[in-house]
Amino acid sequence: MKKTYLIYHLIHVHTPYQYILKVIVKNATSEKEAKKACEAAGIVGLSEFGIPWANHHITDLKNADTSLLGQLKRKHGETIDAEEVFAQIENLRNLDNI
Repeated sequence: MKKTYLIYHLIHVHTPYQYILKVIVKNATSEKEAKKACEAAGIVGLSEFGIPWANHHITDLKNADTSLLGQLKRKHGETIDAEEVFAQIENLRNLDNI
């Protein structure tokens, strides 16, 4: 089943924790596929202290923190479609056939 996933930066130095929406991934079948779609789309900046994915997390809409949903409503974060990203990657792989 395809879902929409939210990728966010979690700042947990002070309470309450801060959830900062980074990417909205539509049409992904799992958290793993959402992560792969971000990487395939060339999205950078999902790191902290030079460590890829440090303090960045993935959740589906059903389990998202209220503040993430508020940011989604205000259109924060970049939106990608996993199906489109993977189709573009497949087209790039087929360039040798031209």
